[in-house]
Amino acid sequence: MGSSSMLIINSKFLDSTSFVDPSILNLFDKNEARIYERKIKDRIGWGIDESDESEETVIEFISNGKTIKERLEIIGHTLKMVEEIFIEQKQEEIECLEHV
Repeated sequence: MGSSSMLIINSKFLDSTSFVDPSILNLFDKNEARIYERKIKDRIGWGIDESDESEETVIEFISNGKTIKERLEIIGHTLKMVEEIFIEQKQEEIECLEHV
């Protein structure tokens, strides 16, 4: 079985992919990793085969929101920047649709 990645914030399952995104890993410190074994059927998410008793090695990174926010800001991903990009892209979409 290959690698997979799941994004969970405050116990809310947000995303799952068939690869580990290095940009997400950059938000964590190696000391925030926890490695353990779990049964496939115990994964969080949808489409889990509850009869699958096989095990997988989990490498889980855990941090708090304040720390992740600070790390995002250090690399330039501020709320202000995201809002500006959103407004710019929204305007581009509006202009594109006006020409249809």
